[in-house]
Amino acid sequence: MTGEGVRQLYQRWWIALIVVAALFGVLMVPTVLNYEWSTVPPAAAGQPAPISSSVEIGTAFMREYLLPFEIASILLLVALVGAIVIAFEERASRRRVLTLAEEVDLRRRRGEPLAGVSNAAASDTQATKGAQAVKS
Repeated sequence: MTGEGVRQLYQRWWIALIVVAALFGVLMVPTVLNYEWSTVPPAAAGQPAPISSSVEIGTAFMREYLLPFEIASILLLVALVGAIVIAFEERASRRRVLTLAEEVDLRRRRGEPLAGVSNAAASDTQATKGAQAVKS
């Protein structure tokens, strides 16, 4: 009734695959083709590091380190989506907790006594059952 365990959009997984592949191609192909594959030589002894300010770090991220930066961002995105999927599957597999109204309705259908009945009502019920037993 609640749809637990039913995977929606299961038959259309290939559409998501096509969209992801297209986005991957649009983002990564130009990056890989335009990337300068030269390595930065290490700084010589006595010279300051080539990247020393926040502006230079930002510039380096968008020039020399664009490809590693893009790969790291894609890996983090995949990890985030994977964590969401795992959390959703765990939540769906858990037993659903009934509301108070559902619990009362279920116990009435089964004929079980309701928990939390006051002592006066319980004693009245027992007295009624006792009177019915004496009459029989």
